[in-house]
Amino acid sequence: MLKKIFICLAAVLVLSLQVSAQQAVRRELVVIHDFDDVLRFNMAVWHAIQLKQAGVDVRVVFEGDAVLNFLPRQDGDMRQKSLSLERVNMEKNKSRLKNLVTPKKGRDLLKELADLKVPYTVCSFFATLFNKYAELKAAGVPMSADPENRMDLSPFIRDNYQLLIF
Repeated sequence: MLKKIFICLAAVLVLSLQVSAQQAVRRELVVIHDFDDVLRFNMAVWHAIQLKQAGVDVRVVFEGDAVLNFLPRQDGDMRQKSLSLERVNMEKNKSRLKNLVTPKKGRDLLKELADLKVPYTVCSFFATLFNKYAELKAAGVPMSADPENRMDLSPFIRDNYQLLIF
């Protein structure tokens, strides 16, 4: 009888540990490299928004040419012709994709990301590489600390963030 009680208590203990482990806060780091591909850029920001809305602790890093998205728009969009439009059959998918492949949609998504208070960082190294560091810094864009080196993701990994790279 005592053995049965012990087995039941052990089972309850093991199951409760599994449930508490499943309830741990998820942490995701979304790393966005691409600015030339409108669809990929917008989808990456959209996924970050969805994660935040689902209660996930999410942070976003913009590196590579994605840093160019934070430059003020005075002479239209700086993007080259979108590679996503060449890969996607737009006639077949026009109604489903039209709202995701516009630069305006990307700016709207970034505004929503900011409204949700999703922390993001723009890589100073790439801003320096594109000779845009001073301009972005003056605009108040949150920049990584070291403009001489690529942003180090290891602190996020040590802090148990899962990486999503776009």
